[in-house]
Amino acid sequence: MSRSCTLDGTLSCLIWAGGRRSVFPVSEGEEAYFTTQPDCVCEVLSKSTARYDRTDKLTIYAGEKIPFVWLVDPVIRTLEVLVLEGERWVMHGTFKDDDIVKAPPFEAVGLELGALWMPES
Repeated sequence: MSRSCTLDGTLSCLIWAGGRRSVFPVSEGEEAYFTTQPDCVCEVLSKSTARYDRTDKLTIYAGEKIPFVWLVDPVIRTLEVLVLEGERWVMHGTFKDDDIVKAPPFEAVGLELGALWMPES
C-alpha cells in the first residue's frame, strides 16, 4: 500500500508501508495519509534522498516505534532489512540481485527481488 505518510507531525513522504490486516485497515477513507502506524516502511533510495532516508527518516521511524524498515537501492540492486531493537536499528539481512527474500514482517511470502529491477542493458 502506498500513500503519503506523516509521522511525528513533520515528515511527509511517498513511501510503501504495510501491516497486519488485524491492525491495518484495507481502506482508511479518503485521507491522503495513514492514521494507523504501519508495521513496516520501505524506502526506495535515490541519489538525492539516500542520505536523508538513512539518517533523519530512520531517526523519526525509530521515534515512532515502527518495527521494520526496508531500504531498497535500485541502482546497486540491494535490499537492506532493518529491525528496531529498543531505540536502535539492527541489520536483519541484506539481499541482492535475484535473491528470494523472506524477511520480517513478511516472512511467510517469498519476494522475488529480481522482479523489482529494470532489465540490464
